[in-house]
Amino acid sequence: MGNFNRYSSETLLPFVKPRLHETKLGEKVSTSIISASRFALIGIPESVGVRANSGIAGTETAWESFLNAFLNIQTLPQLTGEEIVVYGAFDFSHLGKTNDFKILRNEVEEIDNAVSTVISEILRLGLCPIVIGGGHNNAFPIIRAVSQFLQKPLGVLNFDAHSDYRPTEGRHSGNGFRYAFSKKLLKKYTVIGLHENYNSSQILGTLQTDGHQYFTFEEIFIHQKIRLEDAISEALNNLKEYPIGLEVDADVMENVLSSAASPCGFSATQLRQSLFQVLSSRKPHYFHLCEAAPKLSTGQTNVATGKLLSYIVSDFMKAFGIKLI
Repeated sequence: MGNFNRYSSETLLPFVKPRLHETKLGEKVSTSIISASRFALIGIPESVGVRANSGIAGTETAWESFLNAFLNIQTLPQLTGEEIVVYGAFDFSHLGKTNDFKILRNEVEEIDNAVSTVISEILRLGLCPIVIGGGHNNAFPIIRAVSQFLQKPLGVLNFDAHSDYRPTEGRHSGNGFRYAFSKKLLKKYTVIGLHENYNSSQILGTLQTDGHQYFTFEEIFIHQKIRLEDAISEALNNLKEYPIGLEVDADVMENVLSSAASPCGFSATQLRQSLFQVLSSRKPHYFHLCEAAPKLSTGQTNVATGKLLSYIVSDFMKAFGIKLI
């Protein structure tokens, strides 16, 4: 697995803060497969794909910030910790030592291959991969692994301010879904929350030409042409013939630090409600939460980011266990 570090119980010890009369999730999660295992947590602390797309580095800081929060939430009947394997994290620290786009984009292909290998391993173990951190470039290798495992193309629902459907000009964080579609790994793609100001007419036209679907932030929240709940229902209907993957880019939420942070967007509560609606109707084959940056290379920081990611992931896990409507 090359650049992947499998975790042990000793790896998690520095993150867990025990407290008398309480049981933290980190005291119950496993780093190996047990009978109750259902989810595998994987960290991809890298910003090579973001930088290859002219973005601001910082997405490599999300994974450990997430662990610090997630492993210290309370165990609950609907999330005991025994369902969770903290599988490990990649180490791509040897990459990204240049500002040359051509080199960075070649390095993203190296990341692609490493990520696909690990996701395939997790799928063979019968677990649902939950992938945290890094840029949205990692959607492509995840989709590739899941599609090849299932031997059919996927439908993907993405909550995102950007389509990440730029031309196949070399791999980066802005074209993972375009590559997946071009290689027939992705059949139907729906994006909810696109910002009109940051998605070109050309890309929106290409989405439509390729048979995909999108709902902009403006038509939902500003012009109120469609309710968010109805947009999600339409999206799920559009994807109903295919196994689905679920994506969340942190920049879909307002005031969340990322390489493309925005003062406008979903509230954290609206996103959490949206994920509950999705999970009440479909069970995705993977969950990818990306682009968050607790600390950007510009020096900006947000100490609450890891806690936000923890809320979102725990919501996914708890909703996954709810019977379908």
